[in-house]
Amino acid sequence: MSAFSILLTRGRWRQAVKDLRRGRDCYIRGQYSEASKHFASAIKHNTSNFTSHLCHALAEIALKQPKNAAADALKLSQLLPAWPKEDVVKEGWLKKESGHGIYKTRWFSLKACFLYYFKKDKVRPCACACACAIGLRLATPELRV
Repeated sequence: MSAFSILLTRGRWRQAVKDLRRGRDCYIRGQYSEASKHFASAIKHNTSNFTSHLCHALAEIALKQPKNAAADALKLSQLLPAWPKEDVVKEGWLKKESGHGIYKTRWFSLKACFLYYFKKDKVRPCACACACAIGLRLATPELRV
């Protein structure tokens, strides 16, 4: 790796940290739209940062954009595969309705405000839904960066 690419990587990392802090400050002030933009910028500068994705998901929940929040939550499970399975609020077998009115049994895991579901192997989640979007009411976790 050349010295130039190392400096470029450091610059992107620093910018991601700045954006993350700006986003946190906006989130605390209740400026969720601005917070979401800063978190998205942090993700752009460092796509593998777990915290940026989590903060962006929480900002999207505050903006009542559950599909965007669920997409970020699914990305969290790709970055850290054990995350949906650690410190869960509740987990167990539930029946999920498919598009044809047929119910399939799936393993679900409720983590923070995200409901992950797994197929038989329970290794990687198939999908994720924002709990508030499906009628579950949970306290929004505090944002700590």
